[in-house]
Amino acid sequence: MVRFLCSMVIIFFVISCGSISTVKKIEKKIFPEDYVGTYEGSLYILQSMDTVNVLSMGLEIAKTESQEEYDWRITYGSDGDYDVRAYLLRKASSRPGHYHIDELNGIVLEAEFDGYALVSLYSVMDNLISVTYRFDQKSILFDIAVSRPEPSNSTGDLIFEGDTIPSVDIYPIVLTQNAELRRLKD
Repeated sequence: MVRFLCSMVIIFFVISCGSISTVKKIEKKIFPEDYVGTYEGSLYILQSMDTVNVLSMGLEIAKTESQEEYDWRITYGSDGDYDVRAYLLRKASSRPGHYHIDELNGIVLEAEFDGYALVSLYSVMDNLISVTYRFDQKSILFDIAVSRPEPSNSTGDLIFEGDTIPSVDIYPIVLTQNAELRRLKD
């Protein structure tokens, strides 16, 4: 019986090793080159878990004459009532993943690409805003979280079981926006 169990464990191990080697590896994409295209979906704007508004949203990522810049065109609205934001996405430095989103009006936002998401954090008109674009094969998940720049509460700042716990400031989220933007066929 022991010999049978040992044989079964060895067979299972060999089969497992064989199946592991046949698992298709996920291809690492190059940003932004591999995401050039047009994406569309519905943008949901929520406040206190209530949907405040739903509108159409589009994102077009297009090559320009420069290898360092891409058109980054965001469109909100539908039925002839559009708000178009024509920006440039620009490699900001030789450091991998560091980008600028130039709004072409004097505002240039910093953004970091971590291999899967482009993330930006900034403050404007008494709001702290976090923007995330998560990229996958056929879509972009777009998320915004808005809070006030002053903390509503602080916690921590104590000794707990002999460890010094740092002070943690709490920033309540007052508004969120999210969309799943699906890639249109070229």
